[in-house]
Amino acid sequence: MANFWNLPIISYMATSNVLSDKKVYKTLVRTSLRTMNTIAESTAAFITHYKWKKVSIISNIGSTAYEKISAFEPVLRNKEIQVVKKILFEETATTNDMLNSGQMDEIRFSSRVVIVIFSSTRDLTSTFRQAAEKAGLSTTEFIFIFPWLQEGANGASPFIDDTNGFDDRVITPFVERLKSIGLEEKDIDLSNIYGYIALFDALKMFATAGRRVINTTGDFSSATDGKMMWNAMRRMTIPGKKD
Repeated sequence: MANFWNLPIISYMATSNVLSDKKVYKTLVRTSLRTMNTIAESTAAFITHYKWKKVSIISNIGSTAYEKISAFEPVLRNKEIQVVKKILFEETATTNDMLNSGQMDEIRFSSRVVIVIFSSTRDLTSTFRQAAEKAGLSTTEFIFIFPWLQEGANGASPFIDDTNGFDDRVITPFVERLKSIGLEEKDIDLSNIYGYIALFDALKMFATAGRRVINTTGDFSSATDGKMMWNAMRRMTIPGKKD
């Protein structure tokens, strides 16, 4: 709808990979520090660094997981990394379900490098790790890569993180900033602090681009011109709440 009415629209959290298609989403700007595209590129770079050529992908059945796999596959192909096997578990699978399905043996005989991408990352990843350990898939024999993208509420850190998305050192200054304008912790949902910080960045980008466009055109209404605002925000760098 934003494209149809030529209105600017900003996605301030991790979004579906399909939204990167600028032939369709012509006025959409994404401000998330991480997207599935960049996670895929980073993963492929890591694999290429160690000169690994073949990988298996482990995921679950469902549209969200499919979108993630769809973001990874072309990137891996471009790096000449062959996906020799895709193994999908049910989204509700338990550790015993994974063990009894016979799919752990498929992993064993497919490749030594395994990319694990679940839609409900934290829960299914933990379940899979337990199943892999019980199935005897040793980390001394297999390389398990767990691409991580925070998409919702703030929570415990994953196995390895850049410390920005989850660190309390980000949360504390934000809460102090709220107190300076008369708000308290009870006024917000602290479990989703990442969402507030990302929204702050999106609003700041909109305001910065709007000021730039209005100063150029002298017309206040130009801030609602989607294509003009998109061009102004494209590749824009701003000091965000995390900076």
